[in-house]
Amino acid sequence: MEREDATMLGRFGRAWATVASRLHVRSALNPMLWMCVIISLPMFLLAFWCSQPTLAAGFFVMGALPVFVDLWGFVRFATNAPHLLQSEEYQIKHEALRIIMEQKGRRSGVDVAALEAIAKPSSLPPPGGTK
Repeated sequence: MEREDATMLGRFGRAWATVASRLHVRSALNPMLWMCVIISLPMFLLAFWCSQPTLAAGFFVMGALPVFVDLWGFVRFATNAPHLLQSEEYQIKHEALRIIMEQKGRRSGVDVAALEAIAKPSSLPPPGGTK
């Protein structure tokens, strides 16, 4: 039984390593959500498996704490700094468009190719060659 637990734990660890290697931080909310997964999930599992009610309650509270902290953080970001909840890609595109509009002034002659390049960077040919 111990050997099965060890192999299951090894598979679980490899699965987490794969997921963590694919992690891309896109907004302020992303690390907060990962904190919930990394801390809360094991704590809730320990609370479920624990036979002592006091210890189980402690594990449950420790698992619930990151959830409440994340909810509080989300509400705070949403009210004080909503731009931090937007993805990095969106922020870059928004800033580039703002700069273009600032450079062009109030004229309507904005370069359409520049706007397309910002909106869809994957449609551009790679540098030094064609797509």
